[in-house]
Formats: sequence, C-alpha cells, structure tokens
Amino acid sequence: MNAAATEDGFLPVTPGDRMPGIPQHSLKAGILQGLTQKWDLAVETVLGSSRFFLGDEGNDQPPLDGYGIVNVRTTYRISDAIEFFARIDKCSTLGTKRLVFLPNLKSP
Repeated sequence: MNAAATEDGFLPVTPGDRMPGIPQHSLKAGILQGLTQKWDLAVETVLGSSRFFLGDEGNDQPPLDGYGIVNVRTTYRISDAIEFFARIDKCSTLGTKRLVFLPNLKSP
C-alpha cells in the first residue's frame, strides 16, 4: 500500500507528475558491421535516466536509478528472400542493482 494514497486507495496525481516506468531522458544507439557480404553483426545500447516505480502515479516515492542495457544481434543472408538472425537482449546491464534477498516482498 502506498502511504500517499487516500483512505479510498486513490493516489493524487497533479500536473507535472511524471509517468511511472518511463525515464525522463533516454538514448538508443547502435553500430552495425558487415563481417562478410552475407553476415552482419550489430551492438545496440539503450540508456535511461531515473524513472518512478510503476504504481507510483503521484511520484511520491524516490525515483529509481538510471540504467544501461547492451543488446547484440547477428544476421546471415542465404539469399535476397531468406535470412537467419539471432538476437541477445540485455546481454549486459549497466548500473542496475541485483535484488538478492527481499524478506518483505508480497504479491499484490
């Protein structure tokens, strides 16, 4: 239960509150390298600034830290009509904290 909620369970939201779960600033960038005429390799980075926890529509709790994610993908073209690809999302996460032990975690 959010301590900022009213007795009816509503969370007051005022103009200027940020949408929860969406970073205030974000950057996406990537590099694509052709290894051969048929084989490509790409590395993508997604960076996000602080954001409010989902469910905190009134922005009453401290924001979550920013984060960075690295994705890798490769493509091999058999012909103009057929290609195979493999993708690894979040192969590396930067600036995230691992939650090892949460004694008070409850299902909503």
